[in-house]
Amino acid sequence: ACRAAGSQEPCQDVLEELEPVVQLLMEEMDTMVGKLQSLEGDFGSNIWIGEEDREAIVNAVGPKLESTYEKAYQLALDSLKLRKSLELGLEPHQLAELLPDYWGSFIRDGVIEDVRPLGT
Repeated sequence: ACRAAGSQEPCQDVLEELEPVVQLLMEEMDTMVGKLQSLEGDFGSNIWIGEEDREAIVNAVGPKLESTYEKAYQLALDSLKLRKSLELGLEPHQLAELLPDYWGSFIRDGVIEDVRPLGT
């Protein structure tokens, strides 16, 4: 899309919008790690919850927290790849290799005026 616009200005706009997204994802990952580390301890020390209930809670919540962490991690990684790609001014074929799922979505679902100048 930056190449289609013919200038670096749109890329700079994307970089500026991307920074708070990366920051938010990193904070979310830190939060998830803290919750995962404290999950068993928090419920294990509660005298009102029996061991079976504690295990049930940990087994129900733990995988959900892990899944959320993995999703935030992957989004943060992809956001960092995109940021570095824009900073380096990578060519479209390099972006396709680096972020194949997003590239495929862009090509299939993107605005034709943005896609056509890329020669795809």
